[in-house]
This record gives sequence, C-alpha cells and structure tokens, in this order.
Amino acid sequence: GLTTYRLDEIRLPAPTTFAVAGQQLTVTRVWRLTDLGTAACLEGCTALSVLIYDRSVLREGSTIAVGAIGGGVLPETLHFLQQPAP
Repeated sequence: GLTTYRLDEIRLPAPTTFAVAGQQLTVTRVWRLTDLGTAACLEGCTALSVLIYDRSVLREGSTIAVGAIGGGVLPETLHFLQQPAP
C-alpha cells in the first residue's frame, strides 16, 4: 500500500551531546521520521520531519503520531524493510 512516512538513519560525523529533559545524551546517529503530507502535516506543507535520538522508541508495528498543531495518527504503523541497528 501507499506509505505516508519515511524513516532515515543519519550517522553523525562525530558524537554529539544534547541536553534532553535535564540529562546529557551523547549520540552517534539519529533517525529522521518524515510524514509525507498526511493530515498530520500543517496546512500547506508537503512534509513534516522530526529527529529521533532514542532507537528504543522505534518498534515494529508502533503507531506513528505527530503532536503538532492539527497533528494526528498516520494511517499505517511503523514497518521496517530492514531493522535498524540498536
């Protein structure tokens, strides 16, 4: 069927440290989840992307929801053609 999202693994050129909820988090890769213009996208946009720093939240069959203004749940669940490395 039609896929309304894309998930890309991005390897960072060097370890990068972020402050997340008062904690320091150092990562070497992130995942970019792109909503390809569904109703969760703001009016007039063609795609909405978010960066995910915690691989553990990317589980096969998970519901994909966007918490932006006018956000919502994408029509299909998360499916991997190839499981991302832990």
